[in-house]
Amino acid sequence: MTLLSSSLGMLVVFLAVIGLCYAGYSFFDPSFGQDKAIKKRLRHIHGGKNDQKNKRAAAAMVDITGMRQRGIFDRAFGHFLPNPVKLRARLARTGKSYTIGQYVLWNVVVAIIAAGAIFIFGKQAPLVSLFLGLAIGMWLPNKFVQRLINKRSKQFLGQFPDAIDLTVRGVRSGLPIGESIKSIATEMPAPLRDEFAIVNDAMKLGQPIEKALWEASERLDLPEVKFFVIALSIQRETGGNLAETLENLSSILRKRRFMQLKIKAMSSEARASSMIIGSLPFLMFGILLMMNPKYVMALINDPRGQLLLAVALGMIFLGTFIMRKMASFKI
Repeated sequence: MTLLSSSLGMLVVFLAVIGLCYAGYSFFDPSFGQDKAIKKRLRHIHGGKNDQKNKRAAAAMVDITGMRQRGIFDRAFGHFLPNPVKLRARLARTGKSYTIGQYVLWNVVVAIIAAGAIFIFGKQAPLVSLFLGLAIGMWLPNKFVQRLINKRSKQFLGQFPDAIDLTVRGVRSGLPIGESIKSIATEMPAPLRDEFAIVNDAMKLGQPIEKALWEASERLDLPEVKFFVIALSIQRETGGNLAETLENLSSILRKRRFMQLKIKAMSSEARASSMIIGSLPFLMFGILLMMNPKYVMALINDPRGQLLLAVALGMIFLGTFIMRKMASFKI
């Protein structure tokens, strides 16, 4: 009963801090409730009418300002974080419609669950459980987002040389570069299709092709895309054979990809060794815990055992990290 009440107390304090921060944001931020202000001004312009046409106009205006994509939590947490623009761009690289508010809520939920588990099952002090829970809550969602980004980037790079070849064929057949990009947006699979569809829509709105492609390269943050944009921009400024330039770029990207896969295959033994060696202590701990629990529980119940356990875990993670870095190469 005491453990349950303490856990509920920690949860209430955590939620109270978030509520106070949100209340302070809504009081001091002048842009809070901007969507309501826009709707109110539109009603005033149209003489207070509230028909269906004015509702659509207000909704369109709110959508243009970006307030619709940013919900209550997104607007609140966006000002607490040190660099919300960078975080929003990082979430967009996952290809999902995640917002800052959702990401922060993931952090909070994971932190509460981890802190409660450490406090109840690990029998740690409330302050230690809170700090460990916060660390896990910040690390685990970040790792999940990075995994989604890596997966999408890998899919994009696997399709990108084919998109360049499609552009080369279009240029050689006499089509302008804009039509070639449009064909990529309609014929290639996702995620390549999604990014070039954004570029195509920007061109339809009158944006220069170089600027639209530079924005795409900033969204993706991939050196291969930046190579493509630089080659295209230089060719449009200085002239030359665009088809030959893009064909050479496609060949370089394919060779670069081939070299990356070759290095991955050659370093597979080192990566497998790091995973096996890193998992052996946890496997042996689990076996000993099932066979003789009293023999290993001293590492958890005794403060000296907890210190030794923390040092051992730190050394294991450090060694695994060094081995994986030694087996990782960038080309």
